[in-house]
Parts: sequence; structure tokens; C-alpha cells
Amino acid sequence: METSDERPHRVQRPAPPTRRRAQIHEAPGRPQRPHGGRHADAPASAGRLRGALSAPTGLRISALTVLALSAIGLAAWALPDSAILFSLVIALASCLLALGWPHLVGSRMSRPARAVLALSGLAIPLSVAVARDLAVVAPAFGLSLVALVIATVLTAPAPVVRTSAADGPDGPSAWAGSSTSAALTSGVSALLIVGGGSAWVALDALDLWSVTVPMACLIVPLVVWGDQIGSTYRAQSAGALVAAVVGGLVASVAAWRIGTSAALLPVILPGVARSAGELTAILLLGVTTGVAVALAVILVDGVFGDHARRQSTIGAISRGAAKFLVAAIPVYAMIRIGGV
Repeated sequence: METSDERPHRVQRPAPPTRRRAQIHEAPGRPQRPHGGRHADAPASAGRLRGALSAPTGLRISALTVLALSAIGLAAWALPDSAILFSLVIALASCLLALGWPHLVGSRMSRPARAVLALSGLAIPLSVAVARDLAVVAPAFGLSLVALVIATVLTAPAPVVRTSAADGPDGPSAWAGSSTSAALTSGVSALLIVGGGSAWVALDALDLWSVTVPMACLIVPLVVWGDQIGSTYRAQSAGALVAAVVGGLVASVAAWRIGTSAALLPVILPGVARSAGELTAILLLGVTTGVAVALAVILVDGVFGDHARRQSTIGAISRGAAKFLVAAIPVYAMIRIGGV
């Protein structure tokens, strides 16, 4: 056994400062701030604020894009030769879609291909306005498709040998961003949306259907803003449907006032108008129009993913343009199926 004299010497550590000494530098009842005061946490709080506002900002930009296009379309409908003027509105929406399409879908699209997409957004609806028939979309779309394929293939980068889509450090995402086939698929999808925008012109070109244009222009912004309610896709879809019903009722009453003076209502749901009255018929038309527009907007959000995710400004603008372009497709289909 070792004696007390043979034990190793232990170094005594200094005692921690007492509570009384620590309280000298802090006010009673108030926690001591770190060096630099409240400005020390400014970068962290600013970062948290930017992170919290980044997604809603994209939502607002998309909704404001729809609102602006709807307002311009409503003004074009009220002027003479409204079908030609509405073709220019569709061309504007197509240009916005073409500019932000690569940012919206994350796929490559060359500048010539985007130029073809924007020009198609002018040629297809203008042909519908001149012919006053949506049937001319087929040949115009075919020619636009050929031009888009040529522009995409001629501007494609050098091919890369791949044994599977997962080759490379980035996996399938790198393939989607650089593959020519992916660019072609993405371009054709954008061209389909642009061609669908011609439904607006088809509704405006015929006097019997023209009353649905201001209704849709009033409903679309309300549906898009209602689509921002909630934090899940299901809640946002429910908000869009509720806004669609309310907006459809409001728009139908406004259209009833306009249509009564313009003698347009006898052709709106004639069977319902004869049995239940013109007001009931136009209210039913407003609700069904609103629900149809809401389904189109919900479909766009379902295809392009969660619209609350962080997105560039031009991507959010392109998303809003896509919602505006496809909004009239179900309205046109509903009128055609109804035999009006």
C-alpha cells in the first residue's frame, strides 16, 4: 500500500465564479445579452424570415400573374374585334410560359425552342379567331409541333452514352436536365398548354358563347387565390372548390345583368331556362363553370407539384400563365357536351 506521502499530487482547479459576482454585470430580472446586443441575432432572424416568406412570395407572384392576365382578357373582351385582341392576350401568356418553362419543370429548353413556343402561342389562337372555329387548332398545332421538334433537335447538345437513367453522379435528375428526349417531352407538354389556351378565343369568337368569357375571367383569379388556403394539397384543393362556387355565383349574377341587356341568355342552358327560369339557368352555369375552372387549376398544381415550394420568380410567373391558359378548356368542353 502506498502511504499518504506517496500519493500523486492533485492540482486544484480554480473555483467557478460565484452567483454574486455574475450578477454584477446583469440587471436584476433581465437576462444578460451576448456581446453585440440584439444585432448579433439579426443575420439568423433575417434568414429565418426569408425562408418563411420565400414560398408564399412565389404563390403571390403566380396569383398576381393570373389576376393580371384575367384583367387584360376582360378588357379585351369588352372591346370591338375582341377575338383578335384575345389572341394577343393568349400570345402574352404563352410568352410568359415559354420564358419560365425550364425553371418551372426543371428541364432544358433552348432559346429557339422557346421562341417557337411563343410564336405558336400567337399563331394558333389567331387562326381560331380568323376561322371562328376551334377545329383549325389541329393543323396549326401540327405545324407548330414540327417546328418545335426541329428547333429542339438542331440545338441539342452532343449525345452522351448512357446505359441507364441512373448513370452519373446526379442520377435521373441529370438525365432529365440534359437529355434531348426529355427536352422534347417537356416541349410538347408546353405546346399542349399553349394550344389549350385557344379555347379562350373559341369562346370569345362566337356571340352565343361569349358571355362565358367574363365569367371565367372573374372566376379564375378567385380560384387561384382560394387555392392558397391550407398547407396541404387536399386543403388547397378544397379551398379552390369553395372559392369556385362563390366566384361562380357572383360571376353568374354579373353575367345575368350583362346578358339581359345584350339578349344573350336565351341560348344559355335553354332547357333549364324554360323549366326553372333564366336566373336559375345562369346560376347553374356559373357554379358549373367555377367548378370546371377549379378542377383545371387543381390539375396544374397536381402536375407541377407542390406550389408552396421555393421557386424562382420567372418560374412562378410561368406557373400562373399555365393556369390561365388551361382554365377555359373545361368551360369549352362543358358547353360542347351540353349542346349549347
